[in-house]
Amino acid sequence: MSTLWIMMNEQQKTSSKQDPFSKSHPFVNLFYFVCVIGVNMFLVHPIILGFSLIAASLYTARLHSWQSVFRQFFKFLLPSMMIVLFFNVLFNHNGETVLYRFSNGKPITLEAMVYGGLLSVVLAVTILWFRCYNQVMTSDKFIYLFGRILPASSLVISMVFRFVPKFSRQVTLVRQGQQALGRDVTDGTLKERLNHGFSIFLVMITWALENAIDTADSMKARGYGLSGRSSFSVYRLTRRDWWLLTILTSSFGYFMYTVVIGTFSMTYYPKVQLSVWPLTWTSATGMIAFFLLINLPVLLAYVEEAYFKRLRKQAKHHVRLPDYFKQ
Repeated sequence: MSTLWIMMNEQQKTSSKQDPFSKSHPFVNLFYFVCVIGVNMFLVHPIILGFSLIAASLYTARLHSWQSVFRQFFKFLLPSMMIVLFFNVLFNHNGETVLYRFSNGKPITLEAMVYGGLLSVVLAVTILWFRCYNQVMTSDKFIYLFGRILPASSLVISMVFRFVPKFSRQVTLVRQGQQALGRDVTDGTLKERLNHGFSIFLVMITWALENAIDTADSMKARGYGLSGRSSFSVYRLTRRDWWLLTILTSSFGYFMYTVVIGTFSMTYYPKVQLSVWPLTWTSATGMIAFFLLINLPVLLAYVEEAYFKRLRKQAKHHVRLPDYFKQ
């Protein structure tokens, strides 16, 4: 009974963290990530990047946990951001505000530091969004969208996106086995550690090649990519998906309109100039549209949770009423 209670408790925790946006149509998911990642990669603006960093962190925590977000930030993102900032300041000497000058005459400018910091934020935001993409856009969704148009390319791309999490899990399993035998990269002298690491590397390369061959043979045996091949799909565009597409299209379209007319233009060299300030009606509505665009999955989750919570309250209240009130 205790084991059953623990399993039910874990299942309840898992179901409470389910993402409603992940259950949407694959085209809705793909359109969202194309819009969000495209804006963050090509529009280097501090306000936009700040909104994106907060939204990406919230959605990553929604799909995984806050512990996972903080662990990834301090172990990988923050060192990568510092490296990008350091190299941009070291090799980019444009700008008129000189903070320090080396002995060879090369300056460190405030503009290069600001631009390098924003580029580091672009890197962090892009990695977080692609982590969310890898969780939401599964391989079956990607093959559903592009399997008939580009069968070989869609299969290869889906295998690439699946490869990283599968590879990390397999590395963990192999290392656990090697640790049990005393042949891990942390055991022995430096030479023995290098030999152990090289052995693990060879095992993983062999596993990756065998896994790719097995996947290709399996898909070929199923007739994947042949003309006239039909496939079963559970994805249908519902009224909810159409509403989400309408919100995404309208918010993204209006935000791009504000970008085209120069509302969010910014120059870094020779001097940092921010065009969005002082705040106008166009810039304010553009930021609201972008905020709605990037936070749509989180807002959708909160709306559905509030809706089902209200339904549960109504159901409990209905059960507790006397029979003459129910009639």
